[in-house]
Amino acid sequence: MKKLLFSLLALMMCVSAFAAGPTINEANRIQFTAADQETDVVFRITAIVWRSFTGSVIADTNVLNLENGAGAEVFKMTASATELGCTISIPGGIVVRGLKAEDLTKGYVTVYGQRL
Repeated sequence: MKKLLFSLLALMMCVSAFAAGPTINEANRIQFTAADQETDVVFRITAIVWRSFTGSVIADTNVLNLENGAGAEVFKMTASATELGCTISIPGGIVVRGLKAEDLTKGYVTVYGQRL
């Protein structure tokens, strides 16, 4: 019994070391709520929305950095003041293979577009 409990405890500690993946809506959005969340989907990005939420307000010097699956920067922004958020539209969109919230110090990021 002790071995089983120790094994379960060790497994829980290992699992908590990894960031949970982002929320993916099959139709048109990916939402990141923490840094280091990533997905390997192929996605056409048409808009990026960075918003403050209760307990996670975007303030001066907070950073958002999105990278594709190869580690190339897709979008980077540093907040200049306390903000409710920002919205970036990308006419025609850009296609990425994989997407990672490399840095996301505050707020939630929702990436809109189309899963390919």
